[in-house]
Amino acid sequence: MALNKIIKLLQEEDGEYHEEDTFMVYGNQVDPKVIIIFEKRCIFEIMIPDMRHPIDSARTLLISTFGVPSKKCLNFISKLKAPTYYMGDLDPTSFYAYLTIKYLKRRVAPTDKVRFPIKFLGLTMEDIPAKPDISIKLQKYELEVLEYIKQFKTPELKKELDFLTKTSGKIEADGIYSVNKAYLKNKILKTI
Repeated sequence: MALNKIIKLLQEEDGEYHEEDTFMVYGNQVDPKVIIIFEKRCIFEIMIPDMRHPIDSARTLLISTFGVPSKKCLNFISKLKAPTYYMGDLDPTSFYAYLTIKYLKRRVAPTDKVRFPIKFLGLTMEDIPAKPDISIKLQKYELEVLEYIKQFKTPELKKELDFLTKTSGKIEADGIYSVNKAYLKNKILKTI
């Protein structure tokens, strides 16, 4: 599938690929010891009160990309030098956003070179119950994005991509949060 078609699907169907140069940050922007990048603003905002302790705020930088990171956001991220983690949904759009950070490129292709060391902290198979009752059916455009993402052969996402392919269902972080607030917060706070 052509990259231009994937971008069009993310822009028109999903709305997560916007052209505005917006993103949000909270914490130490000068010399963070840990960076956590959030796909969703709502999960980012949920975590801010937990960072109000002076030690956590001094050590940590939180960033919300509002979906696929803008060029300005990717430029900001490219200058960071601390261990970096990505928190996103278990869905194709989130995985695409993760890849844009990993490759520091909004229009990322499987032939591109990895340019930024980032670890996937987002929802994984370990986070969901055996029979998830909070799964949402993937839409046609998401299945197309999923097929494109598989071309990257990203080892850290293999189980998750297999799950999405097998079930045609996605799981969103706010769904996990609504079921178990403490679980999601603890997963994030363990990285700090």
